[in-house]
Amino acid sequence: MLIREALQLECNVRIEARARGKLVAVREGHNVFVNQGRQWLRDHMAAALYPPALFEDANLTGDNGQAGNADNFSPLGKTYKPRFIGLGVGGALQSITPPGPGGFTEVATINRLEYPVLSTTGQYLKEVLPQPNTADMDFFPTDYSVRYRGIFEYNDVSFAGQVDGFGTAVPISEAALFTSRAGRDLDPAVGVNGTLGCIAYHIFEPLTKTPEFVFEVAWELRS
Repeated sequence: MLIREALQLECNVRIEARARGKLVAVREGHNVFVNQGRQWLRDHMAAALYPPALFEDANLTGDNGQAGNADNFSPLGKTYKPRFIGLGVGGALQSITPPGPGGFTEVATINRLEYPVLSTTGQYLKEVLPQPNTADMDFFPTDYSVRYRGIFEYNDVSFAGQVDGFGTAVPISEAALFTSRAGRDLDPAVGVNGTLGCIAYHIFEPLTKTPEFVFEVAWELRS
């Protein structure tokens, strides 16, 4: 008898706008873990290579503190870690013209941002902060969740060289979480670049990014 039990993964996103440290606006909600993200999760549980017996060395210490035992070393992972957050002005909830409403909704077949904007000059994606240790509640809020935090500073997104002339007032209405398979300097809506590493997608009522605000995007994955 084959018994199927789905592995449930919840995704939550919170976008905060702060001016001189004061919280002035928030967007938050659930989002879709896209099909490409489900494939990433599958690969994340697989291993491309296990340490061979020849790897044993009395001078090396395995993951569990034992010395000289290849069985105690982590195998070579088969996939990438979540690393970047991208923002855009697309999505069906965009209510500011230009650009006007987009066509993207939160469905599992989405694999890119609809209308991405630059994070900084020449770079579309913002690297998230590293997660230092499991005792840090800012990154590990529960025993079963991890939070990826991207900080978009005052001059991020809001600058004169922004794509399509948006300039310093950019009506952000979509966000996506990417693994390190994506390149931060590649347009995540063009050709194959748009399919690289996108694992989760969220749309929301627009929140205009100007040089007066810092945006923090916190993407939480919980099992």
